[in-house]
Amino acid sequence: MMCNHLVSLPMNIDRSDEFQEVGERLRSNLSNPPSVEELCAELGLTEYRFRRTFRAIFGAPVGAWVRRQRMVVAASHLREGQETIAAVGERVGYQNASRFAEAFRNEFQCSPAEYRHRQK
Repeated sequence: MMCNHLVSLPMNIDRSDEFQEVGERLRSNLSNPPSVEELCAELGLTEYRFRRTFRAIFGAPVGAWVRRQRMVVAASHLREGQETIAAVGERVGYQNASRFAEAFRNEFQCSPAEYRHRQK
């Protein structure tokens, strides 16, 4: 069965190299990522166009994508490191340990402590 509609990609999809650089910049600054406004200004895009293109390229809105990246990095640190859970949370941008634990649970369906225990 064929689709009766076409998915429209943003015009800026041809700027995917620039957006890949944005992704790398966000990944390398998870504890204090640049704002959407800063990124828009640097790329010369409106916020609407930036958000739409980001979602088309990365498959998620900016905030959700950053949260996911934070949790992936946190999981890696919980598996491989000896840092406290609070320190891991701070490393990925959470000043409040309970908010970190909540975000982690939402992503992995277990607490950071349970995750660490299961990985050993």
